[in-house]
This record gives sequence, structure tokens and C-alpha cells, in this order.
Amino acid sequence: MDFSQLHFSFLPESIILYIFSFLDLHSLGRAAKVNKQWKRISYDRLLWTYVHLDDCKLSKRKMWKLVRSRFNINLKQLLIKPSLKSEKDVVSDAIFHHLNSVSPGLQQLSLLRCDLKSLCAIQLPRTLISLDLSHSAIPANWLSELPKENFLPLLEELKISNCSRIDDRELVNIAVVKSLRKLDLSRCYRISNSGIRIICEKLKELLQLNITGCPRVNDLALQSISRNLKSLCSLDVSHCSRITDRGLECIAELKYVRYVNISHCKTVAETTILNLCRSIPLINLNITNCGLSSESIRTAKSYLPTNSQIIYD
Repeated sequence: MDFSQLHFSFLPESIILYIFSFLDLHSLGRAAKVNKQWKRISYDRLLWTYVHLDDCKLSKRKMWKLVRSRFNINLKQLLIKPSLKSEKDVVSDAIFHHLNSVSPGLQQLSLLRCDLKSLCAIQLPRTLISLDLSHSAIPANWLSELPKENFLPLLEELKISNCSRIDDRELVNIAVVKSLRKLDLSRCYRISNSGIRIICEKLKELLQLNITGCPRVNDLALQSISRNLKSLCSLDVSHCSRITDRGLECIAELKYVRYVNISHCKTVAETTILNLCRSIPLINLNITNCGLSSESIRTAKSYLPTNSQIIYD
């Protein structure tokens, strides 16, 4: 066979569609300008099932154009992350109202580094299973819509890390979402023990909780976690400088927890960490910058199952 005579246009459209599935949206847009066939293929619904607008130069005008011309009923996952140089106010009530009508099956939504002042929470798709608002500017009382009419009834995962406006009052609103199983509150520095207590008392079926870098959280929060979250599998309390041995002893009472991160908790004693390893068959333990000696680390490994991993300095 003379391969020099082969041309991309000779390929079946199913193969071209498969190749296009590996392109990011910017490259896909450029491919659509090559010829009419490629433009038609680039509009195929299968290519618009998982849409990642990652570090793109966005605006409301561009978002409107995408929602109207490209988004369809196949859309399952949408990530919007404006580039550092583009505007952050790229979503609005009108855009999401139209999105809900053309993509009624959206399950995963990530609004990263976005300014949400033009978007009301009530416009979020009710079909969401996962919602990520990390690093976004969330207006005060933005989550107050959650308690209304069983809003977001399917939501299982919520990430609101590095959101400076999140405080204990917002956690009251989050606590009504009974379907939640995974909650990330990392580096939300306004939350305190009271907010964690409310979450624990209302969301007793949580499986994963991340409160890393919350400076107002201490042993009282861990007591609430131990008392209420009996099914918890993963807990991250790294960089919580006010946690002591008493709090770590509470973690040892969580019999189903398998992933624990206590890195940079410098006030915890070696003996308490060893007791934790002896009490629970952990799969993954992060004790970076906790001051354990090499001998103590070897002892901790001997207490854990064979395939367990200990992360340390």
C-alpha cells in the first residue's frame, strides 16, 4: 500500500469523531474552520457531553454563544474556569436558565474562580450530583436558596474550598441537603466549631469531610465528628493548628475511617498517632510535618495493614 496517497479526509467520519474527542474546545473550534465536514463533525453531540472551559478567556457573551449553539441534551459535565486575565463574572441567571432548558441532564458542575454575583443559586440545575465552587466569589447569603423546596435533591458532593464568604450561617443552609455524602470546606477560614457541629448533626451520612486549613476549628469539632459521623471514611484536618491529642483520640473512635490527613498538626504527640494506627486499619495516613521520628514511623507501619500508605516528610 502506498501510504503517501492516504489523506485525513479518506478516514470514516466515526474515526474523525473519535480523534476529535481528544481535542480541547479551543482546538476543536480551530478544527471546525478547516472545512464543512469538520465543522459538521465538531458539532456532534457526543463531543459536547463533557465540556471543560479550563483557563479560557471567557465573557458572558462567549458563554451565551456556547450555550445557545453547542450545548445540548447530552451535556453531563461542565467545568468553567476563567483564565487569570479574563473577567470572572461570566455566568448569569439568564445563561443558566437557558442551560437548564437545553441540557436538562447536567450532573457535574464546576464554577472555579468565578464571580457569582450575577447568578442566583436557585438557577443551579436540580439534576446536579456534584457541585464545585472552589476559589469562587460567593455573595453573602447566596446559599440561602438551598433550604427551599428540597433544592438540589440529588446533590452528593459539594466543594467550596477557598471561598472566603463561607461562614457558619452558610453551613446552616448547606446542612439541609440531606443527600450530601462528600463535603469540602478546606480553607474556609470563617467557619468554626459551631458550624461543624451543625453539619455533623444534620448530615450524619457524610462519607468524606475536608476541613483543612480552618484556623478556628479545634478539638470540639472533632468531638462532634466522632459523635455523629459514624459512617465517615475520609477525614482531612491538615493545617488545623488548634487540634491536639484530645481531638485525635476522637478520630480513633471512627471505626470506618480509612483515609486520615493530620499533616502540619504539630501539637499532636507521637504516642497519640501510634494509638490511632493501632485502633483503626487505615489505608492512607498523612503525617507530614508532625514531628515523628523514623522509629515511630516504622512502628506505625507495623500497626497498619500491609498495603497501607503513610505519607511523611
